[in-house]
Amino acid sequence: MHKKRLNLLPNGKTHLLAARLLSLLLGAALMLISMAAEAATEMIHYHLAVGFDLGKQKIHGTAQLLLPDGQELQLNLQGMEILSIELDGITLPLPKNPILALTPTPDPHRLVIHYQKSFASSPDNLISLEGIALTDLWYPQPDTDCRYHLQASLPKGFEGVSEADQIETEITAGGTTQRFTLNQPLSRLTLVAGPYVVAKESFGNGKTLYSYFFAEDAELASSYRQKALAYLERYEKLIGPYPYQRYSIVENRLPTGYAMAGFTLLGQSVVRLPFITETSLGHEVLHSWFGNAVKVDYSQGNWCEGLTTYLADQAYAADRGNATTFRKGELLKYQHYVRPDSALAVKNFQGAGPGHELPQLAERAIGYGKIAMIFRMLEQKIGQEQFYTGLRHFYQTMNGKTASWDDLRQAFALNNTELNIFFSQWLERNDLPTISADKIALQEKEGILTLSFTLRQATEKPYDLDVPILISTSSGTLHKVVSTSTTDHEVVLPLTQHPTTLTIDPDYDLMRTLSLKELPPSWDWFQGSDKKIAVVNSSSEYDLFQPLIEELEQIGAEIIAANEVTDTELKDNAVIFLGTSGPAPRGLFAATTHPAEGLTIDIRTNPINPLYPMALVSANTPTEAAAGLRKLRHYGSYRFLHFKDGQTLDKQKAVGPLGIQYELEEEPTAIATPSTFDFATVMTKLLNKRVIYVGESHTRYEDHKLQLRVIRELHALGRNVAIGMEMFPHSAQQSLDNFIAGTITENEFLKQSNYFKVWSFDYRLYREIINFARANNIPVIALNIDKEKVSKVYQQGGMAGLSPEELSTLPVDRDLDIPGYRKRIHEVYDFHPGRTEKQFSGFFQSQAIWDEIMAQTIADYVASHPDRQMVVLAGNGHVLKDTAIPPRVARRHPEVDQAVVMSSDGTVIAPYEADFLVFMPPAALPPQALMGIVLTLDKELGSVVIEEVRPQSPALKAGIQKGDILITLEGQPVATPDDVRIILVDKKVGDPITATIKRQRPLFSDYELTLEVIL
Repeated sequence: MHKKRLNLLPNGKTHLLAARLLSLLLGAALMLISMAAEAATEMIHYHLAVGFDLGKQKIHGTAQLLLPDGQELQLNLQGMEILSIELDGITLPLPKNPILALTPTPDPHRLVIHYQKSFASSPDNLISLEGIALTDLWYPQPDTDCRYHLQASLPKGFEGVSEADQIETEITAGGTTQRFTLNQPLSRLTLVAGPYVVAKESFGNGKTLYSYFFAEDAELASSYRQKALAYLERYEKLIGPYPYQRYSIVENRLPTGYAMAGFTLLGQSVVRLPFITETSLGHEVLHSWFGNAVKVDYSQGNWCEGLTTYLADQAYAADRGNATTFRKGELLKYQHYVRPDSALAVKNFQGAGPGHELPQLAERAIGYGKIAMIFRMLEQKIGQEQFYTGLRHFYQTMNGKTASWDDLRQAFALNNTELNIFFSQWLERNDLPTISADKIALQEKEGILTLSFTLRQATEKPYDLDVPILISTSSGTLHKVVSTSTTDHEVVLPLTQHPTTLTIDPDYDLMRTLSLKELPPSWDWFQGSDKKIAVVNSSSEYDLFQPLIEELEQIGAEIIAANEVTDTELKDNAVIFLGTSGPAPRGLFAATTHPAEGLTIDIRTNPINPLYPMALVSANTPTEAAAGLRKLRHYGSYRFLHFKDGQTLDKQKAVGPLGIQYELEEEPTAIATPSTFDFATVMTKLLNKRVIYVGESHTRYEDHKLQLRVIRELHALGRNVAIGMEMFPHSAQQSLDNFIAGTITENEFLKQSNYFKVWSFDYRLYREIINFARANNIPVIALNIDKEKVSKVYQQGGMAGLSPEELSTLPVDRDLDIPGYRKRIHEVYDFHPGRTEKQFSGFFQSQAIWDEIMAQTIADYVASHPDRQMVVLAGNGHVLKDTAIPPRVARRHPEVDQAVVMSSDGTVIAPYEADFLVFMPPAALPPQALMGIVLTLDKELGSVVIEEVRPQSPALKAGIQKGDILITLEGQPVATPDDVRIILVDKKVGDPITATIKRQRPLFSDYELTLEVIL
């Protein structure tokens, strides 16, 4: 190929003479024999000599580049003052632009540049009396690899480190001169120097480990060397010989964490962190093999960071027994930060910047996390022995070279043609597999128990996957791997024991999308959410959280005042509450118990929409808020953080399920009959409880007999009892008081309390309890709220439909975030066919209002009546110890001792749900006497109209017709439908009753009939 002449490109730079003319003008004497030999090696040899003026924070140097023939080159001179340039001994005009570009010629050349540069305000470089750290653009930097020869004249007392196998040191009265030589091409050069305390130890085959620490941190050096020796030994055994003659751990005044050929450069603030020797140090040591000895061919993507993460960070987690949670953490970061519509394919990953901006976090989730998972899947696919054999082969083959993904594939393949598909899908696709199990069934056939299910991939094009499956039984586990490459893959597994749980990918061996239940709350989740709002309660809190508000705006959060935020915005966004005293956070999480001082960040799952997180933030001063904010970026995986004076005082991670779990069947439970005890013993244990809950299935008579039995026994034992009843709203309290006092009749009570409207269950179920209270002057407390308010919340999906007056009647503090509460309410919701997921938010909030209002009423009563013991009668779902009314009463009055009693109906009750499970003898009320009619009140006529007559009903047999007006029943006037139900309370099936009706005839006058109805 014809080679072009050497020119400085004419974009404002100086033209050179034609190469032939230059060669005539320049004598052979100008080219040193040794330099000519170096140039003939087809690699640029870069001789760099530098000195320093520490007071002026300035470097001055001479760069000599020996260019082989045909070499194209660009030199970056950004920020440098060029003093002179010579090409083959000829002085050239100074360049006007920062990029010096040269095109190739047939001849070698020698380029000499004298320069100086100041680093008074550089974030990446430092020249000062405390030390020197030069990592970026501190010399004329070429755009290609070179063999460097560095000479540095350093101040007295300074020791220098650079990429080198050999360091020659000459100490003079004026300072130190050091020469650094490495027999390996480098893309760029680093120089660090300072008043170091230097120590060394031998390792390997005649190699040396050094530590360069500042005097104030010198006591840390020994532990760093010992850990580094262990890492060096580990990776020599795992991969192959360490590729250099020396390894150095170098402390830097600047906050860095770099791995160079032959050393790692760790910032002083980093070195002092107690966990660095267990984590980051080993990662940087491993980069000596991958990233430095074996360099990356970026044209096919950067494989190095992911491989290093797998062999270092993930391996150390495995050493500690935490490999599963580590891998889950990598998947979580990917899911939180990588947008499906803008995800990079692995082959396009080049590198990730050091910052904590969202784009850098997304890049690291791909280049570090996803690629590490690719190597995990590869090892699982081909086996540990073949994996590490391939890894050692890769290192031996590519040491000193540039390697690509293709080189890796070939090293691992070893005639395994399936790896072509493996590498192709994971390098080229930018989506992730989404897997689930469907049509799960347990079957007994011909004495064999089988578990069958459909393993489903939701991606448009299915992946080729090896899916780990875990089946749990009461006595052990069964592990399987299912290979699939289809959208639906049918799995049938014969079992020898009854299974309880099916788990897909329990150890996180697959790079995949996580299911919703696998997402624990964390700062990463909030920060990475696509839609974010920050709710500020007041102007004073706006000032308090001003630094955090600025940070939130930078990551795309919309700032909204608390009095303007809507239910829809709270449901359809990741939400952060700046201040916890507003109505919205208290209505979702009740009053928080954050520390009084410092900054606290408390991330939860949004209880009304678990697709998003919610965060509660409190602080006592702007200074504390700002100081804690600076630490926050280091704790992305945490759900609770508390900072004081900029120090981390508390940090907690959420514990979530491992793998995609499916409950197959509840395990049977058993009671050892010798451990059961009689009812008298139960009552003895209940005697000193302030609040006793006796649950019920509303139509089960045995439950109501147990309720009365508990009340009667307590009263007989001399306890001062009150009864709290879910069945009555607060508006019925006066009628309850009047009935207990004996000032109104039962019929009057039923009408005045609107019993049949607010409850409607057969009154006979509760009659004996209420009459016992009346006979013994026991207060009955209405616990509930009027249905109309709760119905508004349900129908409108939140609190927005309530007026200020209605809101004022609700408890301010409502906790929707009790663990397990949402799941249980959703199970109840699923029993009602035809309801959509969109409606669940309103249903959930309305149920929480019921629990909270009853808890508030109970708490208020026991607080104002310290002499009373309350027996609460409510549905089983409202009295569960772990999620219903009891924890809400405990939140208000932690000192109140409570107990839960339930009547067994065969349903499994967990120990954490109730204290006592009572086995009542079977009992039933006589069938309820019914006429078989549907009534409506015609307000215009002021009459009760028969809207429907049931087929085969007593009313139909007696001749009652649709449209008849019911005037009297058993001689008593009927003014409302409730009158009919009240009259029938004491009737039995088979009893005759008389009904007077008015029948309308279109062309004739109405007439009355008196009919006998046999119930």
